[in-house]
Amino acid sequence: MEQEKIGKFILKLRKKKNLTQASLAELLGVSEKSVSNWENGRNMPDLALLKPLCEILDVSINELLSGEELTKVEYQNKLEENIINTINYNNEKNKKLNRIVGFILLFISILLECISFIIFKSESSWPSILTFISLIIFLISIIKITNKFKYIKRTIICSITFILFVGIIFLTDYLNVLNNQTAPRFAYEKEYYDNMVIFKNPFYNVYQINKDLSTEYYFIDLKKEYDKNTVPKSPFNRNKAGIDNLIKYKYEYCNNKDNTKALIKELPMGEYLDNIEIDNDNNHLTINYVINYFLNDEYNFDYDLKTTYLYNIVSLFALLDNLEYITINTTSTNFDENIMITIDRDTIYNNYYGFKYIIRNGIDKYYFNEFLEKPINDYYFVTNTFKELIIDKALNETVKIEKVQNNNIKTINNKEDIEEIKNIIFNSNGISQNAIITLEASNLYLYFYNANDEVILKLKLYSITSCFGISGKEYCTDSTSKDKLYSIID
Repeated sequence: MEQEKIGKFILKLRKKKNLTQASLAELLGVSEKSVSNWENGRNMPDLALLKPLCEILDVSINELLSGEELTKVEYQNKLEENIINTINYNNEKNKKLNRIVGFILLFISILLECISFIIFKSESSWPSILTFISLIIFLISIIKITNKFKYIKRTIICSITFILFVGIIFLTDYLNVLNNQTAPRFAYEKEYYDNMVIFKNPFYNVYQINKDLSTEYYFIDLKKEYDKNTVPKSPFNRNKAGIDNLIKYKYEYCNNKDNTKALIKELPMGEYLDNIEIDNDNNHLTINYVINYFLNDEYNFDYDLKTTYLYNIVSLFALLDNLEYITINTTSTNFDENIMITIDRDTIYNNYYGFKYIIRNGIDKYYFNEFLEKPINDYYFVTNTFKELIIDKALNETVKIEKVQNNNIKTINNKEDIEEIKNIIFNSNGISQNAIITLEASNLYLYFYNANDEVILKLKLYSITSCFGISGKEYCTDSTSKDKLYSIID
């Protein structure tokens, strides 16, 4: 259909009738711009307007579509041609409109999917609902966009693009889980356990561990090789404090302060790091923590500190090759707690089972997880190992004790008294949180010294109704032993 020829013909007939574009538009109920587009050959009048337009211009539809006045001989020949051209033009116009609608729907489907990722949390059901709607809209949009192709080709194109769209959605969701540490949006099943949720995705599983705790992290099981019993667990945020992240701080010298400080910040309790001090002559690292939370049900002050100390000490000795001594000072602003411990590499190397395997060939990730990450989840391993490596070791080296209360210092260097204090502590039993009836801070500290006059252990002493405690309610004994301890240090 020759739109330009038809347009010029409409212009000629309009002028012949002494009509302006505005007046013709008003008679037809269209805009003046529409008339201008017809006359310039940019588009054609709608089929519904052909009859009223021809009546106004006093011309037949056949002649209008031919773009010229026809003789009786030409009229019949042009009629069939114009009908076919009109049908083809209308089909092309509909296809063009479908493509425009298709692209609009495509934009809407992408917008809905972006909204599902940006606005709603992974745990919400809305992302899945919006994704389902966007997939339907996307499929409709592709069908409309490809309406100019034949059926088989359209089917192939629609299938491929739909699969790609679904693949992009799942890939985006996976990258979101990987980079933002969140639950997958598209899980066909969720399993809930104590402090753990398992999200089962068609392509992988995601474990949400330490759920709703400050140490919460997500573990992605791409091969679906783990279950709730075998998945790697850590009492800390494993993605931050695990060896896969810590290995980048592996260094032969502890004296690189920037590297050492960055490593400590990645380790558990790193957010409470105040400062570090490095004695280059003795390769002695001192770590000062200041924490500011209250003792509560979620955080077992004493046990969690032991777990953190043990994990950090073994990690630091494993990752910093020339580190020989570690001193940890911890002050709690809210709980009035102050603990200091010192430990050397030889103690860990000779007494911590598995350490020799951990540092084999630099550092072995498998043995790090086997001999540190896994055991650190065991309450009895933590308490017993901490006592053997820290408390017992320090007490065995003690040659002098200082009692500090209200800035008054009393030195205990009588061997019999020191041995009696050590025996009371050695023979005492671990005290559980539920065993405490009342707790009165005595504002009393005991400093334990070694033969080099170095403080190797600093403990806060508490007065408890039926027992005594050291270092965050560590020990409990009978009232006789308690009274004997206080009689010595007082």
